[in-house]
Amino acid sequence: MMEQAAAVELMVHESTHTKTKDWSHEKEWRFLTIKGEGEIGEYSDYEFHRDELKSIYLGPRIDNEHREKIVALQGKLYPHASIFEGLIGRGNRITFKQTV
Repeated sequence: MMEQAAAVELMVHESTHTKTKDWSHEKEWRFLTIKGEGEIGEYSDYEFHRDELKSIYLGPRIDNEHREKIVALQGKLYPHASIFEGLIGRGNRITFKQTV
């Protein structure tokens, strides 16, 4: 039986470094980090050049308050970036529709 720490490491690796053949057409970058020393909260902020952001994908279960904040930031800071919203279809398959 696998130790818990090894099992967690394997699950993290599989979920962040692999994808199914259905999603192989996507050319995406995945960025995973852990909270740095002295950081507070659930995430870290990393600077990037404004033009590097090409699109924003909103999950199908995003609440309206977060959606509105993200759309407002996109319009103000990244008007060149597209926004895609997730929709849950048959068989719980998620598709994305461009909204901006």
